[in-house]
Amino acid sequence: FCGECLQPCLQVPSPLCPLCRVPFDPKKVEKASSVEKQLSSYKAPCRGCSKKVTLAKMRSHVSSCAKVQEQMANCPKFVPVVPTSQPIPSNIPNRSTFVCPYCGARNLDQQELVKHCMENHRNDPNKVV
Repeated sequence: FCGECLQPCLQVPSPLCPLCRVPFDPKKVEKASSVEKQLSSYKAPCRGCSKKVTLAKMRSHVSSCAKVQEQMANCPKFVPVVPTSQPIPSNIPNRSTFVCPYCGARNLDQQELVKHCMENHRNDPNKVV
């Protein structure tokens, strides 16, 4: 797991693996050097300028690529489906939401989903994704 995905699991007293739900010691988490090596050796084209960039540097490249920025500027803006008296929101964060795979609870962000599963389904023997 990348650090960003593993971080919510580390914010609870007894962390569980997000995949198999087995308890683990956060002090024994190791970097996957083989994965880092692959990310540093494989190249892919940028979706904006088509320049081949290693996967390890792709996020950095895309965030500074003028062609990608131009494409993003031309993306359609938020428009209400029906007329409303509410102001149009600006700077809407990209809030990905999830459904609990155990009970179907909806609209949980990543941290809320981890917290929800730890509090409500910690001892559930079923393996879910």
